[in-house]
Amino acid sequence: MIPLFLLVVVLTSRPPPQSLFMSVGTANLSERCSSKADCVSGLDCLYGACVASDCVIKVSLSSKNGVSLVCAGAGDCNATWDASSNTWSGKCTCWDSNRVAENTTTQSGTTVGICSTCNSGYTAVDWRCVANACMLNSKECSGHGTCASNGKSCACDSGFYQTTLQYNGEAKIACATDTCGNIDNQFMCIDLQTNNVVGQCFGLPDEEYRCLCRPGFRGIRANHQKTGCISWNCFPMDDGRICGPFNGGDCVLEGGKYGCKCLDGFVLTPRGCIPSGCAPTEHGIPCLGAGSCRLDSGSQTWGCNCLQNYEETQKGCISRRCQPSVSGVTCHGHGVCEDNLKCKCDKGYSGIACSTPVWGIVLAVLIPLAAATAVAVAVPLVLRRKRRRIQIE
Repeated sequence: MIPLFLLVVVLTSRPPPQSLFMSVGTANLSERCSSKADCVSGLDCLYGACVASDCVIKVSLSSKNGVSLVCAGAGDCNATWDASSNTWSGKCTCWDSNRVAENTTTQSGTTVGICSTCNSGYTAVDWRCVANACMLNSKECSGHGTCASNGKSCACDSGFYQTTLQYNGEAKIACATDTCGNIDNQFMCIDLQTNNVVGQCFGLPDEEYRCLCRPGFRGIRANHQKTGCISWNCFPMDDGRICGPFNGGDCVLEGGKYGCKCLDGFVLTPRGCIPSGCAPTEHGIPCLGAGSCRLDSGSQTWGCNCLQNYEETQKGCISRRCQPSVSGVTCHGHGVCEDNLKCKCDKGYSGIACSTPVWGIVLAVLIPLAAATAVAVAVPLVLRRKRRRIQIE
């Protein structure tokens, strides 16, 4: 007669054992055995205990092949005695919901399952199933974190941050350090816009690793946090700023090409995104090259800090010799401030600041000349008349 305590035996879920060679799952430890013959129908002798045969499977471990484990070392065996068939049956409950619990048979007739394999899209890591999106170089979260059960994120270890990159054409969630995207001790440089691997890392004596990027990219330390590669089209600066020295834009990939998308208050120039308040030229030179572009800490607006003898205007820093107005009009509107140094007057105007029309100069010369001529003519006539009067008298 079968003892009542053997009718239903269920092992409560637990963490994985210290050694996968130990029996995991349901076993009647009081029913010791040395071979299957010592166990009743439906039970196998496993590690000196009678265990439900349905729950036992041979698995391959890194150190040994063909090791028999209960529920593949990844679940609990629910063993039940069937009085009608006079035998035991067992069913595994996997600790990880992404493991296959039901027995299945392959075309070769080999029975697999009972927690020995993972569902599609998952990889077995010890007794757990990890989403393929978190597996890089056969390591979960690149060996520095734990993947969420939904496979959408990694809880990274201290000193590592989560990043998503394209690796061998697949999107991978990994945990990287802040040096060159250190993935599983393989230093890779990622494109900080697309997270594609676009470069290699190299180390300098007593320095951090830096990126050696492919042509068209520059290695920078973005936001002083992580190192990567930025397209030259996005004007990367050595200190990590992008889209020019003012960090005034985002590097975007549109239509297969990289470029800067400037923030509000910035204009796109051949030198990147420049504050509009600094009146950049068409070549991207702020303040007409005669001052520095500064952010006012109070008003939080950008403006020009002009050099000596230059005046700040809406068009930048202009030489005072050109007498600029607030709106930036120079040379009284009758010339151009050549090389931002002096006025070059339009036709018909002259003077240091083109303030005098040429016809005014002509009149200024002709009127005195005409007056002098008139005097020169009039004086001899008067003298002749006086002589004639004297002779007549």
